[in-house]
Amino acid sequence: MRSWVTHAREANPSPQPRRRRLPTYPSHQSRRREATAPNPTSRGDSSQAPAARWDEEGKGRVLWHVVVGMEFLQGQSMETTVAVAVAVVAVAAGAAFLLLRSKRPKGCLDPENFKEFKLVEKRQISHNVAKFRFSLPTPTSVLGLPIGQHINCRGKDAAGEEVIKPYTPTTLDSDLGYFELVIKMYPQGRMSHHFRKMKVAGYLSVRGPKGHFKYQPGQVRAFGMLAGGSGIPQCSKSQEQFLKTQMTI
Repeated sequence: MRSWVTHAREANPSPQPRRRRLPTYPSHQSRRREATAPNPTSRGDSSQAPAARWDEEGKGRVLWHVVVGMEFLQGQSMETTVAVAVAVVAVAAGAAFLLLRSKRPKGCLDPENFKEFKLVEKRQISHNVAKFRFSLPTPTSVLGLPIGQHINCRGKDAAGEEVIKPYTPTTLDSDLGYFELVIKMYPQGRMSHHFRKMKVAGYLSVRGPKGHFKYQPGQVRAFGMLAGGSGIPQCSKSQEQFLKTQMTI
């Protein structure tokens, strides 16, 4: 009896537990061939189109990678799991930074050469102050002038001689497609003569950015300003940018 039981156990060993196999998916090349190859046997809705199978397999492949990643983390120590999570977050943050940087529009200014910008609106504010709006190349273009810096404008005085004078636009780079200058025109001002004679559809020569001040969000906790005359646009523009970054004024 004992020998028969032993013989039966040796002949029929206990079955090993079956290991769960994760689904596999075809490679990108095979799926591409399948999606582009014609299917002469398909008739109406009786069979699924290759493009539809592509979508379903793509979703399944992503889910498969997620499942594999979760099973890998479950088998690791807490230190390994934390390290992997930190690495994933760092890679995602770097990718997001590069994406935002690549989408940032390029400024229209040239620091070495003058560029022409068309006057599209001229509005008189007082007897000697006017607002000038100049268009940029496209409706989504930005001037590209950092906070705290200015532009050089070129014109001609009453004698026809060339004049170059610095000005600060009252607009920010968040204002797309245009920039504005608020100019106080003095009776004997050389550049004031040029702005006084400017007509809509005329052009202004501009070069920049110019200046040494550089503003970094969060660089300081508070800012104190004292300005007058031509320094007022600089301060008002800086304050507007500071408020957008929730900085204390």
